[in-house]
Amino acid sequence: MAGHAAALTVAPGFTATPIVTGLDSPTAAAFAPDGRLFVLQKGGAVRAWSPTTGLAPAPLATVPSCSDSEMGLLGLAVDPEFARNGFLYLYHTQPPGGDPARCAEGTAAGRQNRVVRVTVSGDRVDLGSLVPLRGGIRTDNGNHDGGCLRVGPDGLLYVGAGDTGLGDGGGPGQSTNPYAQNLNSLNGKILRLAFDGSAAPGNPFLGRGGAADFIFAYGLRNPFRFTFDTRTGLLWVGDVGQGTFEEIDVVHAGDNLGWPMCEAFAPSPPCPGSTVPPVYAYRHTDDGASVTGGTFYEGEQFDPAFRGDYFFGDFVFDLVWRAQLDPERSGFDGQPDVFVRDAGGPVDFTVGPDGALYYVAFSRGQVVRIAEDPVNGAPNGCSLALARAAPGRVQAAGRRLAACISGCPAPPVSRPLRRRLRRACPVPPPGLCDRLGCGSCATTAELGSCLSTTAAGIVTEVVHADPPQDGDRCFRAAKRAAVRARRAPPACDRGLRSFERELVRDDGARAPRHGPRARLQNAARDGLHGVRLPAVRDRRRSRLLHRAVYRRTGRRLRAHAPRRLNRR
Repeated sequence: MAGHAAALTVAPGFTATPIVTGLDSPTAAAFAPDGRLFVLQKGGAVRAWSPTTGLAPAPLATVPSCSDSEMGLLGLAVDPEFARNGFLYLYHTQPPGGDPARCAEGTAAGRQNRVVRVTVSGDRVDLGSLVPLRGGIRTDNGNHDGGCLRVGPDGLLYVGAGDTGLGDGGGPGQSTNPYAQNLNSLNGKILRLAFDGSAAPGNPFLGRGGAADFIFAYGLRNPFRFTFDTRTGLLWVGDVGQGTFEEIDVVHAGDNLGWPMCEAFAPSPPCPGSTVPPVYAYRHTDDGASVTGGTFYEGEQFDPAFRGDYFFGDFVFDLVWRAQLDPERSGFDGQPDVFVRDAGGPVDFTVGPDGALYYVAFSRGQVVRIAEDPVNGAPNGCSLALARAAPGRVQAAGRRLAACISGCPAPPVSRPLRRRLRRACPVPPPGLCDRLGCGSCATTAELGSCLSTTAAGIVTEVVHADPPQDGDRCFRAAKRAAVRARRAPPACDRGLRSFERELVRDDGARAPRHGPRARLQNAARDGLHGVRLPAVRDRRRSRLLHRAVYRRTGRRLRAHAPRRLNRR
């Protein structure tokens, strides 16, 4: 792993956090439905990271791979039915005879890039489950290997295969690569497969036989990462250029992207033949360039203004850009904005289940999470999950008031709640647990415990508060409810109903600056980023305490939450 001294900087209002560190040349990452993040290392290791336990110390498996030059374990995709079958699809460089010591013998000895399927079972991958799906992708010079795998909106597997680097040289239009324009070769193409490795139905050259049956589009040099726009279904590809341009292409079935006859718009537009020009291209500097195709942001953690934007990078420039699309979503609307500087060699992008943007930083050996900082109490995926969980925690803490002699015990964190928080808050935002009064927390398990402890403290303070000098009815009702609960548990419900009636009568009073009610309101406003607690319609009498708490806090919370969040 190469060192990288410069500090990463991200656009104002966002925080970049390395959530996975200590990786050896990571190349790709993808989330599974259970919240785990699978990360590939160039040498062949498949790693797994969980928001609750972090990076597993041992790889799930190590797939024998050649890793010189640009070869290695380069791409993965998660099967849509992963929760049922545990399938992962991998793209790697297979050594001759499966022996990495023979990698230098080259293509003639059987070295090839191929797509395989493995099965994840618990925390391991049995290499006995490895099934080759499609091989025969040449590795002549060991570079321009492509390697991207994505599942398309049509439920088929898309594969990016590079042109092997053979024939590179000269200016635009002077390369002599023999594969990219040849429909009898799998190289320099986007391939489309069924999940069993067969040619996908509907492929544009299906029926010609041989490699042509698997080709979706051709005329590419090194398609390094691509993604689909979920709004249009269009395929956006980052194709690495030779010495002049990098390009972003929108690719349709049967398209010819022009390589090696052209590099972006050079030598002169239009490119000869029925070729498709890029939707965006940028020039190299003296140090070169290497585009990394990106992902479309459709999460909920960023401000809604970012939804539908395209985030991509450049490995040599060490940048991540944000591009806004034109109204037809067929190209960029103006020049992209720099989003991350000194990114650490971005090589893959994805959006996590928590709505944050993630990318693989090859040179840093990290996976980096980018999240928007809360602004003026604006909700995000994590704060919304906490707000939805908070009423249940208060309910759970108030169910056994008889146990609240000196303090109400914190209710246990249920398994469904742990799962919800793990999806929404894989890394708790900095300072969140401090605002909830628990100190710092590094995992979702600690965040869940903090939420339960805060709920128990709120209930304790409400039911044990001493009435102030002015004889506040709220405090008197809370005291009566606590005394009745201690003396006779069956009277708990009657006491809580009385508590609720008193709170409702007092609803028109001006909100206090101190005391239990102020703490309830401030905890909801400050600790939970100002998101209104969702209404809970439950007729069980044991939940009266929560409903009373909600009625006292709801009015103030409406001023801090968007209207759309006020509906359950």
